[in-house]
Amino acid sequence: GQVDLGVVRVHLVLDLFETVLGLVDLLLDLVGRVLKGMLPRLPVLFDLLELLADVLAPVQLGLHRLLLGLDLVHHLLTHLPQLLHRLALGVTAHRALHARAVW
Repeated sequence: GQVDLGVVRVHLVLDLFETVLGLVDLLLDLVGRVLKGMLPRLPVLFDLLELLADVLAPVQLGLHRLLLGLDLVHHLLTHLPQLLHRLALGVTAHRALHARAVW
């Protein structure tokens, strides 16, 4: 009895394997047909992808520069009050020295 069950199991596994292989074969055939149908259009697709890359490169560079610019502006605005304060102190000190020199 047990030997028969083992043989049945082996046959089931082999049938399953054969079915899976059949499905894979069908899938590969389908992919092959799709690719064959697309082959004439593939160069166009590659051209489009290349064009897209060519367009995106300067856009990316522009965005990078814009971010750098915004970073610089943010940096300046952050330090502007301090710079203005130092400038005011400098002007005040200069006037005081100038006033002393005149007297």
